[in-house]
Formats: sequence, C-alpha cells, structure tokens
Amino acid sequence: MPEVLVARHTRLYGARAQIQKMNRELNGVLDRVVESKRVEFPKKGEKGDNETHGESAGS
Repeated sequence: MPEVLVARHTRLYGARAQIQKMNRELNGVLDRVVESKRVEFPKKGEKGDNETHGESAGS
C-alpha cells in the first residue's frame, strides 16, 4: 500500500510540474500578444496630437 501512495504522489508532483511549465510558457505567449497589440499614444506637445495651439476650431 505505501508503494501505491508513493507512486501516486510522484505522478501528482510530475503532473504539477508539467502544468507549471505550460503555464509559464502560456504567460510568455500572452505577454508577447499584449505587447504586439500595445498602442503608444503621443505625449502632449509631440507631433500627432490634436491641439489647435490657440487657433479656434474651424479656422
């Protein structure tokens, strides 16, 4: 009986290690997806912003 419990324990921890490895890999993939979809907005005063610099709209 103790051999059966040791074998189950060994399989359980082996499976747990595999799940943890897959989770780390999946997190890496998700991080790359998020980074590829990131949009950088221009900071105030940089080219591309929609400030009118004192001009009235429609001029």
